[in-house]
Amino acid sequence: MAVRLPHDPHAMTDRDSVLPGGMPDRDPGRDPARSGDGSSRESARSGGVRLKEDAPVLLRLQTDVSAPPEAVWDLLVEVRRWPLWHRGADFADLRGELEPGTQLRWRMDGMRIRSRIREVDPPVRLGWTMGTLGARGYQRWSLRPTPTGTEVTLEEAWGGLFALVLKRTLKRTLLRARTHWLAALRDRAEADEDAGAPPEGDEGDKWPGR
Repeated sequence: MAVRLPHDPHAMTDRDSVLPGGMPDRDPGRDPARSGDGSSRESARSGGVRLKEDAPVLLRLQTDVSAPPEAVWDLLVEVRRWPLWHRGADFADLRGELEPGTQLRWRMDGMRIRSRIREVDPPVRLGWTMGTLGARGYQRWSLRPTPTGTEVTLEEAWGGLFALVLKRTLKRTLLRARTHWLAALRDRAEADEDAGAPPEGDEGDKWPGR
């Protein structure tokens, strides 16, 4: 079950981060869809990657966006434009086409991260591995159309020595950072949607530029 993002991202607490989530297998030569003993008992499938449920740091956040999935998707995949709408993003560079295997380099909230794209299903699901400072993780964005727009779910999990030793601090830091990222995505998508909509009471064909 995901934690619903409040309208005020400052309302989130550290307790909210202790949630079901996942962690892809840390050995790239092994099947990330299976747990260490070869069983799937501790895993839950989401999209094309099976996520473990015993990672030291687990997050699952969710919010509703008053904009269509395609609009939200465009904001997520145009990675070089992240800093334009999220002040926590320093830079992001996708080194190739948006497809599995392509490298992504980015820095968010002071954390420099090396990623590789794993899941691309527009405009439904986007996921990538993450590596930094002795920790390895996985992040997935899932978009579901709703009558009022889009339900956005952000899942993230970290493992490794760094995440294990500093899991409380890392969990608290990531919860705050990802809450603000999700809120910024929502706000930008809704602002863009409002800017492109005809004024209330006007017909669409009377809108300037049409």
